[in-house]
Amino acid sequence: MGFLKRLAGNKAQVPATPSPSPAPYHRDLFAGDDVARSWLDRLAAGKWLEYVDFLAAQPDYRSRDWYLRVAVRGFKGRPKWIEAWPTAQPTSAHAFLLRGAQAVNWAWETRGGARAADTPREAFDAFHERLELARRDLLRAAELAPEDPSPWAELLPVAMGLGTSIPERHHVYARVREREPWHWTAPSMMVKAVAQKWGGSHDEMFTFARNISEHAPEGSTVHEVIADAYYEFALDEKAASIQTDEARTEIAAAAARSIDLRLGDRDPYVLLARSQFALTYWLARDLDRLRAEIVELEPIVTGPWLNFESPIGYWKGAREDAGLDPEPANPTAS
Repeated sequence: MGFLKRLAGNKAQVPATPSPSPAPYHRDLFAGDDVARSWLDRLAAGKWLEYVDFLAAQPDYRSRDWYLRVAVRGFKGRPKWIEAWPTAQPTSAHAFLLRGAQAVNWAWETRGGARAADTPREAFDAFHERLELARRDLLRAAELAPEDPSPWAELLPVAMGLGTSIPERHHVYARVREREPWHWTAPSMMVKAVAQKWGGSHDEMFTFARNISEHAPEGSTVHEVIADAYYEFALDEKAASIQTDEARTEIAAAAARSIDLRLGDRDPYVLLARSQFALTYWLARDLDRLRAEIVELEPIVTGPWLNFESPIGYWKGAREDAGLDPEPANPTAS
């Protein structure tokens, strides 16, 4: 622990995204969770040791994973304390899980969102190097905590990015399900892992999503997989491809078994799922349902909307299409 205390005295890291100020709507990486946002500021101020203890005190894996998000998504690059924590505590599963998950985010940070044909060779090299780092750390985390589903969940984007076979990705997902049948993020990751642009197919993606949603519990955010699949399909085939009665009906039916049963619930995972449904409704031109989700979500703009270069600009466009005032009163600038 002495090593970690010395590390905590190092120069503070700079957050990738500043905490948003109050406004009618604003970008929010942490889906309205003030505790998570406070940890971003505390980590930036060098409060690493307190965060380590905070993670260990979480009551379950689901909550632990949410607060891992602060360090995994909240900083650009590789903070020194994340790099060094597993060395200081080589039997800490949390240390390897966090460093591995952060390496996944770090890998995508260097690759960017462009298609493979438009990605420079040096970016691909760094991408693969960082995914290999992530793979080693996540396998070590799985070894140290065999009952924890999340190292396997985080290995899904690693397997996808490294170009492993589709059967191998299903094998990784099966490891998640053995430990947690309805994991909070793995089903959505798996939709992407079997999507056409990652070596799968539209048919396999929809088959997977429909099978998962068919068997998922009522009220679960897992039903988001249907919206995920339609979103991925629209990215490949253009938005008009999901602007059909059949698509809108299936998306709405999934929401009826999921977020529609949790109106007013500010659980962050629920809000992330609601954000995905909202975005998919917008692409599908289901504007009445889009309007309802915007009202339910605000004041936050979160989840997949943050992947846009100008989240607030897109949010304004969605508000306007949904028949709402795009600028009710000085929204936070994108």
